[in-house]
Amino acid sequence: TVKEEPSKSVEKKSESSGPAAVAPAKNGNAKEAPRENDKDQPVLKSAPAMTMEQKLETVASFENLTDATFALTEWISKVAKPRDLEDLCATTKTDALVTVFRRSITESKDQSHFDKAILPSMVKLLDSLLAKSGISPTGVSETHNAFETLLKQARRTYLLQKADAQDFV
Repeated sequence: TVKEEPSKSVEKKSESSGPAAVAPAKNGNAKEAPRENDKDQPVLKSAPAMTMEQKLETVASFENLTDATFALTEWISKVAKPRDLEDLCATTKTDALVTVFRRSITESKDQSHFDKAILPSMVKLLDSLLAKSGISPTGVSETHNAFETLLKQARRTYLLQKADAQDFV
């Protein structure tokens, strides 16, 4: 799973921002005036929370593609609701799934890395998506083999087109 720490923004207190907190005086009385330098102390404010779609886009853009597919697979299998899966697959709210598929085909520079890391993680992602969508284990298994073949062919086609394009440069 992906853990996020809320980002913080810093603002300076202004005199018009309302009453400053007053520390109790030595005798316990809070009537002592605020010190002059209190108004220059930074105030931390939390950044607005990200929507689920923004989080998925961020995950899909992780530099390490295997981390991206793992995080997306975990979200699908553990958190996503049926409506989330429908939106993810239909790309109505986010292109995260399309981004991960495109990256899996185009970004691996090493065929061995594709075969040993990228391909298995992508197949697992699709398996989780199908299983969470209510597809029977038999259906998931049958689709698993077809999807693996499809990804290999898509990658081969991409690499051939890329090589052909370089011939004409």
